[in-house]
Amino acid sequence: IQFQLQMMELIRNIGKTVLLAVHDLNLAAAYCDYLFALQDGHLVGSGTPTDLLTPEFIEKVYGVHARVGTEEDGTPYIVYRTARKEKNV
Repeated sequence: IQFQLQMMELIRNIGKTVLLAVHDLNLAAAYCDYLFALQDGHLVGSGTPTDLLTPEFIEKVYGVHARVGTEEDGTPYIVYRTARKEKNV
């Protein structure tokens, strides 16, 4: 985790546009200015982390219940609660 965060800080500080594919929503929320969410190869959402990462969106796209909080600096963070129950499991 330490090296992952160090790398994200380095990327943030180079002052260039960077396209990053990451599945860690908390990491994306902390370091990305704008997010694109894909599901089954299709764009299903885009926006700033604050606008996009809502409990409803996370449940719809990722199939989990989540609580979204806000750090003192305004950065959203996600606490995953439970997996959504599927009818045909």
